[in-house]
Amino acid sequence: MANALKYGTTLRNNMLDEIELRANAGTGAPKLQIFAHTTTPNVTAADGGTKLSEITLPANFLTAAAGGTVSKTGTWSDASATASGNFKYFRIKTSGAGTGGNTTVVQGTAGLNTGTFDLEFDSASVTAGQTVTVSTFVITGGNGD
Repeated sequence: MANALKYGTTLRNNMLDEIELRANAGTGAPKLQIFAHTTTPNVTAADGGTKLSEITLPANFLTAAAGGTVSKTGTWSDASATASGNFKYFRIKTSGAGTGGNTTVVQGTAGLNTGTFDLEFDSASVTAGQTVTVSTFVITGGNGD
């Protein structure tokens, strides 16, 4: 089956803005987790591999969608990585217990800032205890009109 659907900019913007709404559905701040493992098959699968870092995100961690694109706001940083390894994939999750707590909202690839990964850093790896700072995160939604 072909999938050549095109979405209007307003619909694309609404879908992208929903990411932040879903991530804020838990009882605490949303979190970004970065792993040293090939990505899991989908967002409902269990975490795979070693968790290198966890960053608590602010409630408004993405720009308002415009032109079918969102990007990170502010500094996304962890002062002390929990483990050593190469960045492979990330998950943005809700936080807290109860309905919606610790639910993966979005996942994607992570790696060196070369324009080829969904979430990018200034290095390809981290050592335990080292500061982790996300340099680039941009999502372009769907197929534009």
